[in-house]
Amino acid sequence: MAAEPPKGLPPGTDPRGANLFDGTFPLPTAVLDGAALTHNLATMARYCADHQVLLAPHGKTTMSPQLVRRQLEHGAWAVTAATAWQAGVLASFGVPRILLANEVVDAGSLALLDRLLADRPDLELYCYADSAESLDALLAGLAPSHLARLRVLVEIGVAGGRTGLRDDGDALALARRIAAGPALLAGVAAFEGIVDEPDIAATLARVDALLHRIAALCQAIAGLAGPDPIATAGGSAYFDRVVGLLPGALAGTGFRTVLRSGCYVTHDAGSYEALSPFGARASSGAGGPFGAGGPFGAGGPSAAGGFLGAGGPSGAGGFLGAGGPFGAEGSGGPAAPRLREALHVWAPVLSRPEPGLAIAGLGRRDASADAGLPVPQLRRDHAGRTTPLPSTVVTAVNDQHAYLQVLPSTALAVGDLVRFGISHPCTTFDKWHAIPVVDADGTVVDVAHTRF
Repeated sequence: MAAEPPKGLPPGTDPRGANLFDGTFPLPTAVLDGAALTHNLATMARYCADHQVLLAPHGKTTMSPQLVRRQLEHGAWAVTAATAWQAGVLASFGVPRILLANEVVDAGSLALLDRLLADRPDLELYCYADSAESLDALLAGLAPSHLARLRVLVEIGVAGGRTGLRDDGDALALARRIAAGPALLAGVAAFEGIVDEPDIAATLARVDALLHRIAALCQAIAGLAGPDPIATAGGSAYFDRVVGLLPGALAGTGFRTVLRSGCYVTHDAGSYEALSPFGARASSGAGGPFGAGGPFGAGGPSAAGGFLGAGGPSGAGGFLGAGGPFGAEGSGGPAAPRLREALHVWAPVLSRPEPGLAIAGLGRRDASADAGLPVPQLRRDHAGRTTPLPSTVVTAVNDQHAYLQVLPSTALAVGDLVRFGISHPCTTFDKWHAIPVVDADGTVVDVAHTRF
């Protein structure tokens, strides 16, 4: 018996050339908008080049050899991993430089890194330490010849946050200890995305305070660091603050600034559209990182003031823009860079059991729900007509079902297809082994495989 294809793909060895709507794709199916992918890759590459910063996109977002390769082709300096296992997978993709943005303290992970350094003598590997204990684990777990190649970053953090030293004196002492040992002191790291205050002004003030601490520590250790030291921060939400502060503060020190954003490659319809400087944050009001009313704006995800823009998904200011559901760029857009949604999930309407309720065949097994529920955006009817769904909201999801609140008059029939936007790409990618890349009419032009 032939092996079943990955979830969401039709039977056969190669779906390229097939059309998403030809009736052969078993739904739900996640898809990548090829034009939006290209736009996002080029936008971030151009931004980093213009501001003379380096990019080490977080590989955990996609864990896809096809997408990681495209990031490298667009000038990525390195690729970031969160675990030793992820670092090994990225190395298998041929990534030449890996920034392991975490402490590594368990014997199994250290053995994996040791083997990785043995198998890839060309590999540049960075990792974090935020205590004498985490440094000692590295020193004890790697062969001496591999320690000489290891680039260690001192990680600093914020009170109530995640990893990273809270006290700058302790951070300086750890940096001195690294510099005196067999590994290379490579610089300073932090993750500002963990900062979350009740309003955006307070959040940005704490982000900036952390960045000032990075700069001060880099200046203090400039004479201790090895060749080509780096200062790295910048997730997918506040990388503009990093770019606005660190390069200038580090001028003349020899430190280069490295961003680690991963979600830019597909962006989203929720959390990062609200938080990213290439999304809605630049014009958001008070009320927290998501603006007044939370991430969906007052009144829900398609209400005026939410991230869809006035008028719903196809209205002025919405993410579709003028040019249709697959995001063709119109003229006269804003001067500031904007990212475009590139990751969606299509699912059928399974039932209309009540006048104000539709049940779609999509659940938490298919789309992220940890940072906002999926967003119904488009309806494709039996005749192939595509129309927006500006007043339809997902109110809950089960493993395989989504509950859609609809107006009783909404023309949403059993068998219609719904395109959902997602919030937080990382936890949608990991639900799919293969995701078709489609052109403007839904024809598959490539497939992005994943390794989770």
